[in-house]
Amino acid sequence: MAWGPQSTPDYRFGRSKNTQRYSAPPGVTLLGYASPEGAGDAIHHYLRDHEAQVRRGQQVVRAVQQLINQGITPDITVTHPAWGEALFLKTLLPKAHHIQYCEFYYQNQGADIDFDPEYPSSIDGHYRSLCRNATQLLSLTQTDACISPTQWQCSRYPIEYQHKIKVVHEGVNTLFLTHKHWPTKSLRCSIILLILLTWAKRHAKRLLNASTSKPLPYPSGLI
Repeated sequence: MAWGPQSTPDYRFGRSKNTQRYSAPPGVTLLGYASPEGAGDAIHHYLRDHEAQVRRGQQVVRAVQQLINQGITPDITVTHPAWGEALFLKTLLPKAHHIQYCEFYYQNQGADIDFDPEYPSSIDGHYRSLCRNATQLLSLTQTDACISPTQWQCSRYPIEYQHKIKVVHEGVNTLFLTHKHWPTKSLRCSIILLILLTWAKRHAKRLLNASTSKPLPYPSGLI
């Protein structure tokens, strides 16, 4: 995403096939870039994600360059460091302020792999996990500031970059959703909502196995 000061319109970028599904809010111009090609089969499997992200970064640069050619130069960019969109923007927009959203930094332990004894990670899996951070590390060297939703997510990033990260919680507004908003009648079924990180989608089967291996603390529950 990229935008200027409040006196100018906002410009949001995304893959064309995604932006076509959404309508922009007032004052926002939604622009799409062509979906990048995937990594080739000859690429080492540790680096396939990184190559795809480099290709995405190239597509973003082309889209932003078209904006610049129209006389519009963004003052601020907000990007996700792991997707490749931030890789080349600092060079293209050296005077802009660059902010990155630090969602998740891959770890060998205590995060998305090797957390379940039933599914131990291999050495190959550890090495691949390290390489998956390549795009983020290159992006973080070019950012002016970062935001992260939680202290835990912030703490996953290398200590050298944590001073750039400000934790901005994006979850439930507890000042609004207080006990006075709770239902006064008992429910037949308790609903448990688990706020999970991005690995949840990739490991849904494990999560379901873990949730059913122990009795729930409610007579009836939905996860």
